Amino acid sequence: MGNSQLKIIALAVLSVCSNVAKANDTVQPTEQAAENANVPVASDARFYEENGLTYSSDLTELKKVDRRKKKSKSSPAYLDAVGHIIVYHNDGQKNTCSGTLISTIPGQSSRTIQSAGHCFGDTETNKKSDIKKITWNVTTKSGQKISKTLRIEYLNLRADDAILSFEGKIPFSTIQPALVDAEVVLEVGDMLLYNNDANIVVAGHSANDYKGDRGLTLTYDDSIQLRNYHYRPDLFLIDSLETVVFSGASGGAVLVNTDLSEEGVQNPYGQMLYAGTILSLAGHHVLYRESNVSSTTGGKYMNFRSYEMIDIELVNRLNQ
Repeated sequence: MGNSQLKIIALAVLSVCSNVAKANDTVQPTEQAAENANVPVASDARFYEENGLTYSSDLTELKKVDRRKKKSKSSPAYLDAVGHIIVYHNDGQKNTCSGTLISTIPGQSSRTIQSAGHCFGDTETNKKSDIKKITWNVTTKSGQKISKTLRIEYLNLRADDAILSFEGKIPFSTIQPALVDAEVVLEVGDMLLYNNDANIVVAGHSANDYKGDRGLTLTYDDSIQLRNYHYRPDLFLIDSLETVVFSGASGGAVLVNTDLSEEGVQNPYGQMLYAGTILSLAGHHVLYRESNVSSTTGGKYMNFRSYEMIDIELVNRLNQ
Protein backbone atom coordinates (compact mmCIF):
# COMPACT_ATOMS: atom_id res chain seq x y z
CA MET A 1 0.00 0.00 0.00
CA GLY A 2 1.01 3.65 -0.23
CA ASN A 3 3.17 5.58 2.19
CA SER A 4 0.64 8.31 3.03
CA GLN A 5 0.29 9.09 6.71
CA LEU A 6 -2.64 7.85 8.71
CA LYS A 7 -3.58 11.45 9.51
CA ILE A 8 -4.97 11.77 5.97
CA ILE A 9 -8.24 10.51 7.46
CA ALA A 10 -9.53 13.79 8.81
CA LEU A 11 -12.41 12.03 10.50
CA ALA A 12 -10.17 9.85 12.63
CA VAL A 13 -10.33 12.35 15.49
CA LEU A 14 -14.00 11.80 16.31
CA SER A 15 -14.40 8.87 13.99
CA VAL A 16 -16.88 6.26 15.11
CA CYS A 17 -16.26 6.76 18.78
CA SER A 18 -19.53 7.87 20.37
CA ASN A 19 -19.41 10.63 22.96
CA VAL A 20 -22.60 9.99 24.90
CA ALA A 21 -22.27 13.13 27.00
CA LYS A 22 -22.27 15.63 24.14
CA ALA A 23 -24.97 16.42 21.62
CA ASN A 24 -22.64 17.77 18.91
CA ASP A 25 -20.93 14.53 17.92
CA THR A 26 -19.81 14.91 14.29
CA VAL A 27 -17.97 12.78 11.76
CA GLN A 28 -16.15 14.42 8.87
CA PRO A 29 -15.92 12.62 5.49
CA THR A 30 -12.69 12.73 3.51
CA GLU A 31 -12.36 13.98 -0.07
CA GLN A 32 -11.18 10.57 -1.26
CA ALA A 33 -14.17 8.89 0.36
CA ALA A 34 -16.44 11.39 -1.34
CA GLU A 35 -14.95 10.49 -4.70
CA ASN A 36 -15.35 6.77 -4.07
CA ALA A 37 -18.89 6.85 -2.72
CA ASN A 38 -21.65 6.75 -5.30
CA VAL A 39 -24.76 6.30 -3.23
CA PRO A 40 -28.20 7.79 -3.97
CA VAL A 41 -29.58 10.31 -1.52
CA ALA A 42 -33.24 10.28 -0.52
CA SER A 43 -34.97 13.18 -2.28
CA ASP A 44 -37.49 13.57 0.53
CA ALA A 45 -34.97 13.41 3.38
CA ARG A 46 -34.92 16.17 5.96
CA PHE A 47 -31.53 17.82 5.44
CA TYR A 48 -29.82 20.29 7.70
CA GLU A 49 -26.38 21.90 7.88
CA GLU A 50 -24.08 21.74 10.88
CA ASN A 51 -20.41 22.72 11.07
CA GLY A 52 -20.23 22.81 7.27
CA LEU A 53 -21.59 19.28 6.88
CA THR A 54 -24.96 18.13 5.57
CA TYR A 55 -26.96 15.78 7.75
CA SER A 56 -30.23 13.93 7.35
CA SER A 57 -32.38 12.50 10.12
CA ASP A 58 -34.41 10.47 7.60
CA LEU A 59 -33.00 6.93 7.63
CA THR A 60 -35.16 5.64 4.75
CA GLU A 61 -32.34 5.20 2.24
CA LEU A 62 -29.87 3.97 4.83
CA LYS A 63 -32.21 1.18 5.92
CA LYS A 64 -32.48 -0.01 2.30
CA VAL A 65 -28.77 -0.85 2.19
CA ASP A 66 -28.31 -1.88 5.82
CA ARG A 67 -27.44 -5.59 5.91
CA ARG A 68 -26.61 -5.66 9.61
CA LYS A 69 -28.12 -8.11 12.04
CA LYS A 70 -28.63 -7.62 15.75
CA LYS A 71 -26.77 -10.04 17.96
CA SER A 72 -29.15 -12.48 19.61
CA LYS A 73 -29.09 -15.90 21.25
CA SER A 74 -29.21 -17.46 17.79
CA SER A 75 -26.19 -15.48 16.54
CA PRO A 76 -22.77 -17.16 16.16
CA ALA A 77 -20.76 -17.56 19.37
CA TYR A 78 -17.69 -15.93 17.81
CA LEU A 79 -19.43 -12.56 18.18
CA ASP A 80 -18.91 -12.82 21.96
CA ALA A 81 -15.32 -11.68 21.34
CA VAL A 82 -16.49 -8.18 20.31
CA GLY A 83 -17.46 -6.20 23.39
CA HIS A 84 -18.81 -2.75 24.31
CA ILE A 85 -16.20 -0.35 25.68
CA ILE A 86 -17.20 2.53 27.97
CA VAL A 87 -14.59 5.20 28.72
CA TYR A 88 -15.29 7.23 31.87
CA HIS A 89 -13.52 10.60 32.03
CA ASN A 90 -12.47 12.43 35.18
CA ASP A 91 -14.68 15.39 34.21
CA GLY A 92 -17.78 13.18 34.38
CA GLN A 93 -18.18 12.68 30.63
CA LYS A 94 -17.96 9.33 28.91
CA ASN A 95 -17.66 7.93 25.42
CA THR A 96 -18.31 4.48 23.99
CA CYS A 97 -16.43 2.34 21.52
CA SER A 98 -15.93 -1.33 20.74
CA GLY A 99 -13.05 -3.74 21.36
CA THR A 100 -12.18 -7.31 20.43
CA LEU A 101 -10.72 -10.10 22.54
CA ILE A 102 -7.68 -11.40 20.62
CA SER A 103 -4.97 -14.03 20.91
CA THR A 104 -2.11 -15.24 18.73
CA ILE A 105 -2.13 -18.91 19.71
CA PRO A 106 -5.00 -21.25 18.72
CA GLY A 107 -6.99 -22.41 21.73
CA GLN A 108 -5.40 -19.89 24.08
CA SER A 109 -7.44 -18.04 26.70
CA SER A 110 -7.03 -14.28 26.52
CA ARG A 111 -7.09 -11.06 28.53
CA THR A 112 -6.13 -8.76 25.63
CA ILE A 113 -8.42 -6.30 23.84
CA GLN A 114 -7.69 -4.65 20.49
CA SER A 115 -9.38 -1.30 19.83
CA ALA A 116 -8.94 2.08 18.09
CA GLY A 117 -6.62 4.71 19.52
CA HIS A 118 -9.01 7.65 19.11
CA CYS A 119 -11.33 6.07 21.68
CA PHE A 120 -8.78 7.08 24.31
CA GLY A 121 -7.28 10.32 23.02
CA ASP A 122 -7.00 12.95 20.29
CA THR A 123 -5.32 11.74 17.10
CA GLU A 124 -4.59 15.31 15.97
CA THR A 125 -2.98 16.65 19.15
CA ASN A 126 -1.60 13.24 20.19
CA LYS A 127 -2.97 13.88 23.67
CA LYS A 128 -4.39 11.08 25.77
CA SER A 129 -7.79 11.68 27.35
CA ASP A 130 -8.03 12.26 31.09
CA ILE A 131 -9.49 8.85 31.85
CA LYS A 132 -10.85 7.62 35.16
CA LYS A 133 -11.94 4.11 34.17
CA ILE A 134 -12.45 1.91 31.09
CA THR A 135 -14.76 -1.11 30.98
CA TRP A 136 -15.33 -3.87 28.42
CA ASN A 137 -18.76 -5.53 28.56
CA VAL A 138 -20.30 -8.47 26.76
CA THR A 139 -23.20 -10.90 27.15
CA THR A 140 -22.24 -14.30 25.78
CA LYS A 141 -24.38 -16.56 23.67
CA SER A 142 -25.09 -18.61 26.78
CA GLY A 143 -26.39 -15.51 28.57
CA GLN A 144 -23.37 -14.93 30.83
CA LYS A 145 -22.69 -11.23 31.48
CA ILE A 146 -19.01 -10.31 31.60
CA SER A 147 -17.63 -6.91 32.60
CA LYS A 148 -13.91 -6.22 32.80
CA THR A 149 -11.98 -3.14 33.86
CA LEU A 150 -9.39 -2.34 31.22
CA ARG A 151 -5.89 -0.93 31.41
CA ILE A 152 -4.22 0.66 28.40
CA GLU A 153 -1.10 -1.33 27.54
CA TYR A 154 -0.26 0.40 24.26
CA LEU A 155 -1.63 3.60 22.75
CA ASN A 156 -0.47 5.09 19.44
CA LEU A 157 -2.75 8.01 18.63
CA ARG A 158 -0.93 8.88 15.41
CA ALA A 159 -1.55 5.36 14.15
CA ASP A 160 -5.02 5.21 15.79
CA ASP A 161 -4.14 1.98 17.55
CA ALA A 162 -4.73 0.69 21.07
CA ILE A 163 -4.17 -2.54 23.00
CA LEU A 164 -5.71 -2.98 26.44
CA SER A 165 -5.81 -5.73 29.04
CA PHE A 166 -7.72 -6.85 32.13
CA GLU A 167 -6.85 -8.94 35.16
CA GLY A 168 -7.19 -12.70 34.67
CA LYS A 169 -8.03 -14.49 31.45
CA ILE A 170 -11.44 -15.30 30.08
CA PRO A 171 -11.46 -19.10 29.61
CA PHE A 172 -11.34 -20.25 26.00
CA SER A 173 -14.44 -22.33 26.69
CA THR A 174 -16.32 -19.14 27.62
CA ILE A 175 -15.21 -16.89 24.75
CA GLN A 176 -13.04 -17.87 21.81
CA PRO A 177 -10.75 -14.91 21.03
CA ALA A 178 -10.33 -13.75 17.45
CA LEU A 179 -7.07 -15.22 16.20
CA VAL A 180 -4.25 -12.95 15.07
CA ASP A 181 -1.78 -14.90 12.98
CA ALA A 182 1.82 -13.68 13.09
CA GLU A 183 2.92 -15.34 9.86
CA VAL A 184 0.32 -14.42 7.27
CA VAL A 185 -0.92 -10.91 6.51
CA LEU A 186 -4.66 -11.09 5.86
CA GLU A 187 -5.97 -8.86 3.09
CA VAL A 188 -9.75 -8.83 3.02
CA GLY A 189 -9.78 -8.20 -0.73
CA ASP A 190 -7.57 -11.21 -1.36
CA MET A 191 -9.74 -13.37 0.88
CA LEU A 192 -12.84 -12.43 -1.10
CA LEU A 193 -11.12 -12.72 -4.45
CA TYR A 194 -9.15 -15.94 -4.04
CA ASN A 195 -10.93 -17.82 -1.25
CA ASN A 196 -14.43 -18.61 -2.43
CA ASP A 197 -15.38 -19.92 0.99
CA ALA A 198 -14.20 -16.81 2.84
CA ASN A 199 -16.79 -15.22 5.09
CA ILE A 200 -16.04 -11.58 6.02
CA VAL A 201 -17.84 -10.15 9.06
CA VAL A 202 -17.88 -6.58 10.40
CA ALA A 203 -19.04 -6.23 14.03
CA GLY A 204 -19.33 -3.26 16.38
CA HIS A 205 -21.52 -1.53 18.96
CA SER A 206 -23.17 1.28 16.99
CA ALA A 207 -24.53 3.80 19.50
CA ASN A 208 -27.71 4.81 17.68
CA ASP A 209 -31.24 3.65 18.50
CA TYR A 210 -31.88 1.95 15.17
CA LYS A 211 -30.57 -1.63 15.58
CA GLY A 212 -27.76 -0.54 17.92
CA ASP A 213 -29.92 0.18 20.98
CA ARG A 214 -27.51 3.01 21.89
CA GLY A 215 -24.57 0.64 21.80
CA LEU A 216 -26.04 -2.01 24.07
CA THR A 217 -26.66 -4.45 21.21
CA LEU A 218 -23.84 -5.62 18.96
CA THR A 219 -24.66 -5.35 15.25
CA TYR A 220 -22.85 -7.29 12.56
CA ASP A 221 -22.75 -7.63 8.80
CA ASP A 222 -21.87 -11.15 7.64
CA SER A 223 -22.84 -10.57 4.00
CA ILE A 224 -19.68 -8.79 2.80
CA GLN A 225 -18.84 -9.46 -0.85
CA LEU A 226 -15.95 -8.48 -3.10
CA ARG A 227 -17.84 -5.49 -4.47
CA ASN A 228 -18.11 -4.15 -0.91
CA TYR A 229 -14.31 -3.96 -0.53
CA HIS A 230 -12.29 -0.93 -1.60
CA TYR A 231 -8.51 -0.91 -1.69
CA ARG A 232 -7.15 2.45 -0.53
CA PRO A 233 -3.64 2.97 -2.00
CA ASP A 234 -3.68 6.56 -0.71
CA LEU A 235 -3.90 5.50 2.92
CA PHE A 236 -1.22 3.42 4.63
CA LEU A 237 -2.64 0.08 5.74
CA ILE A 238 -6.22 1.39 5.58
CA ASP A 239 -8.95 0.09 3.30
CA SER A 240 -12.72 0.56 3.17
CA LEU A 241 -15.73 -1.73 3.30
CA GLU A 242 -19.28 -0.88 2.29
CA THR A 243 -21.36 -1.55 5.35
CA VAL A 244 -23.45 0.36 7.88
CA VAL A 245 -21.75 1.58 11.05
CA PHE A 246 -22.76 4.37 13.39
CA SER A 247 -20.67 6.16 15.99
CA GLY A 248 -19.67 3.72 18.73
CA ALA A 249 -18.59 0.92 16.39
CA SER A 250 -15.03 2.24 16.31
CA GLY A 251 -12.56 -0.32 17.61
CA GLY A 252 -14.81 -3.16 16.45
CA ALA A 253 -13.60 -5.98 14.27
CA VAL A 254 -13.28 -7.11 10.69
CA LEU A 255 -13.27 -10.90 11.00
CA VAL A 256 -12.57 -13.66 8.48
CA ASN A 257 -13.75 -17.25 8.52
CA THR A 258 -11.84 -19.32 5.98
CA ASP A 259 -9.36 -22.19 5.69
CA LEU A 260 -5.82 -20.83 5.28
CA SER A 261 -3.96 -24.01 6.16
CA GLU A 262 -2.29 -24.04 2.74
CA GLU A 263 -0.93 -20.57 3.54
CA GLY A 264 0.50 -21.84 6.82
CA VAL A 265 -2.23 -20.59 9.17
CA GLN A 266 -3.10 -23.32 11.64
CA ASN A 267 -6.55 -22.90 13.15
CA PRO A 268 -7.53 -26.23 14.70
CA TYR A 269 -10.37 -24.73 16.78
CA GLY A 270 -11.98 -22.88 13.90
CA GLN A 271 -11.55 -19.45 15.48
CA MET A 272 -12.44 -16.33 13.54
CA LEU A 273 -9.34 -14.69 12.11
CA TYR A 274 -8.78 -11.03 12.98
CA ALA A 275 -8.35 -9.01 9.77
CA GLY A 276 -8.66 -5.41 10.91
CA THR A 277 -9.96 -2.74 13.28
CA ILE A 278 -12.90 -0.44 12.52
CA LEU A 279 -11.55 3.11 12.49
CA SER A 280 -13.94 5.63 11.03
CA LEU A 281 -16.84 6.56 8.85
CA ALA A 282 -16.23 7.85 5.35
CA GLY A 283 -19.05 9.34 3.36
CA HIS A 284 -20.30 11.38 0.47
CA HIS A 285 -22.10 14.72 0.85
CA VAL A 286 -24.60 13.58 3.47
CA LEU A 287 -24.24 11.97 6.89
CA TYR A 288 -27.16 10.25 8.54
CA ARG A 289 -27.78 11.08 12.17
CA GLU A 290 -29.88 9.43 14.83
CA SER A 291 -29.61 9.75 18.61
CA ASN A 292 -26.83 12.34 18.08
CA VAL A 293 -24.58 9.75 16.45
CA SER A 294 -23.74 9.58 12.79
CA SER A 295 -23.47 7.21 9.85
CA THR A 296 -22.43 7.90 6.28
CA THR A 297 -24.47 8.40 3.11
CA GLY A 298 -26.22 5.14 2.37
CA GLY A 299 -24.45 3.85 5.45
CA LYS A 300 -21.87 2.42 3.13
CA TYR A 301 -18.26 3.30 3.87
CA MET A 302 -16.22 2.22 6.85
CA ASN A 303 -12.44 2.51 7.03
CA PHE A 304 -10.47 -0.19 8.76
CA ARG A 305 -6.81 -0.81 9.41
CA SER A 306 -5.05 -4.07 8.71
CA TYR A 307 -4.04 -5.95 11.83
CA GLU A 308 -0.40 -5.79 10.66
CA MET A 309 0.09 -2.98 13.14
CA ILE A 310 -0.82 -5.10 16.17
CA ASP A 311 2.14 -5.64 18.48
CA ILE A 312 2.29 -9.44 18.38
CA GLU A 313 4.98 -9.68 21.05
CA LEU A 314 2.93 -7.56 23.46
CA VAL A 315 -0.17 -9.70 22.90
CA ASN A 316 1.85 -12.86 23.52
CA ARG A 317 3.29 -11.40 26.70
CA LEU A 318 -0.10 -10.33 28.04
CA ASN A 319 -1.68 -13.73 27.34
CA GLN A 320 1.11 -15.85 28.83
